[in-house]
Amino acid sequence: MGAMNFYDSCVTWPSHDVDAEAQQASNDLPDGMSVFPVQEVEEVISTHLTQSDAEWFIRRKQHDYPPLYTYVESACWAPQLRQLQGWLTFLAR
Repeated sequence: MGAMNFYDSCVTWPSHDVDAEAQQASNDLPDGMSVFPVQEVEEVISTHLTQSDAEWFIRRKQHDYPPLYTYVESACWAPQLRQLQGWLTFLAR
């Protein structure tokens, strides 16, 4: 089976992940209401070294994208980043 595109995965995803609890919740709802699963997709739009740079980007480019927000992934213990920090500290002296 080949790679599934985004649209196909959204269409088929709910049918593979309906558990007994969700099925029971669906049966307990009043007539005319139903339960349906939601899949949220996150995409990295841009990466910045500081929060202020990220917030500037969001203010500047918000109109080009769905709602943007900052999310932090720390690499402070990554060897490459530690080396870069050392170089920058040395250059700042």
